[in-house]
Amino acid sequence: MRLIQKARSATPLTVLVAVLATMLVSGGAYATAATLITGKQVKDSSLSGRDVKNRSLTASDIKNGTLTSKLFKKGVLLRGAAGTAGAPGAAGAIGATGAIGATGASGADGAQGERGARGSEGVQGEPGLPGASGLKGDKGEPGTPGSKGDKGDKGEPGTPGDKGDKGEPGTPGDKGDKGEPGTPGSKGDQGPSGVAEVQVVTNPGNAADHSALVNCPAGYYAIGGGGETGANTLKDSSPALNANGKPVGWKVKANNGTPTAFAVCAPGA
Repeated sequence: MRLIQKARSATPLTVLVAVLATMLVSGGAYATAATLITGKQVKDSSLSGRDVKNRSLTASDIKNGTLTSKLFKKGVLLRGAAGTAGAPGAAGAIGATGAIGATGASGADGAQGERGARGSEGVQGEPGLPGASGLKGDKGEPGTPGSKGDKGDKGEPGTPGDKGDKGEPGTPGDKGDKGEPGTPGSKGDQGPSGVAEVQVVTNPGNAADHSALVNCPAGYYAIGGGGETGANTLKDSSPALNANGKPVGWKVKANNGTPTAFAVCAPGA
């Protein structure tokens, strides 16, 4: 027992040699059943490698699975030959589908690609439908007078004008000789009535095209006329002629607003 009590340090081998305590104390030659020491009688960590005689333990003295590579110093155990590869294990069951991961951040914009080649010219489309007619434009400004033309042929004699007003009495001349009595002339037609037959008619115009037209009563002709535009300006003021070229009214056009046309009408001859 002296040798057991002098154990200095704990080693993993102490748990493996308890059944051979007699051999550790007396060399194993003279142990008897009366002096057999069991593992229960050996204090844990009380035996060291120095307490075990070299080559006194065999494989039958060591319990299977009690020795691991951690119990030996580095370089003591030699690496054995590689064993035969085991048969492949059975495939494991398919795991459950994982949850959908969060959407990743958007990647940076890539560099601009090179400009592609110009495509071939497309087939010409069908002609479009005609557009709607535009609004009638305003009357243009009078053009520049043209150069004087050649003298025209002599026209046909015009219709005789109305009889003029009676002239002022002339300066009395010298008394002439008494003439022979003349032949009495035929009686003339009755002349037109005086100023009381003249009429002035008016008519407001159209704001859309800034124009106005006034017509004389039936049987009357325009002997004058004009228009009124307020703050605006008249662009045109002229007689309105019928198919026979007779002035049967008056027409005006302003640059803006709604003009009013008027005509001075007299009975026809």
